[in-house]
Amino acid sequence: MTLTQLETFLRVAELGSLSEAAKIMGVSQPAATRHIKSCERAFDAILFSRSPRGMGLTATGKKLIPHAAQIMSEIDRMRSLAQREARRGQAVQMHVLPKPDGRK
Repeated sequence: MTLTQLETFLRVAELGSLSEAAKIMGVSQPAATRHIKSCERAFDAILFSRSPRGMGLTATGKKLIPHAAQIMSEIDRMRSLAQREARRGQAVQMHVLPKPDGRK
């Protein structure tokens, strides 16, 4: 399972609509459908009930939402940390310090 697939799971759960989730994520509806099916295969469980009015979480899907949200939250924290470290590293690389004898 990929992070994009996990994000699709969360978006569809939040919006109750596969097409709306796909639109927000900038992917096609068939791609979003594949993401959900991949999640269901990975967990060996049906995560959504499908109806003409949209998609609702099954009992299993509801139980997995907090875990998926926590994983995505941790990924966001990791990205922020990596970006801060990269900025810190770039700042050091961009400075040119004079040598002790005053030359650059």
